[in-house]
Amino acid sequence: MQDILDFPNSDKCHCSIIGYMKSHSFMEIKVDCISMKKSSSVFYIAFEGVEYFDAPMIWQGGQFRIMPSVDCLNLLHKLGRYEGIPDEYLLERFQLIITSVTNALGSNLQVRILAANSIVSSSPSPYFPAISD
Repeated sequence: MQDILDFPNSDKCHCSIIGYMKSHSFMEIKVDCISMKKSSSVFYIAFEGVEYFDAPMIWQGGQFRIMPSVDCLNLLHKLGRYEGIPDEYLLERFQLIITSVTNALGSNLQVRILAANSIVSSSPSPYFPAISD
């Protein structure tokens, strides 16, 4: 598994969905992490080609990992939208990203995002600039 956000104490990061654009299958998450020096680092993760999303709107825990191909394929097959399409083709177009989180009620769960790709940035995308501050 490969981490897409390299930050110490990522389990302490606060994450929130700041927008989803259905027409572009584009979703953005704001990740606010506090370092050991008590300074805050804010990152934005943009997901393009979002096919599936399973998570609360706000949570704690920012260790986003790209899962192995077999996990990605299992979810794609479970969704049933791509029957008859070769696995190799699907794996060229999708990745499954997860993070284990604690939601606002203190419950532990897993965020799952199935998307074409993810981009980490220090600034929000132009799609959601007003609500990302």
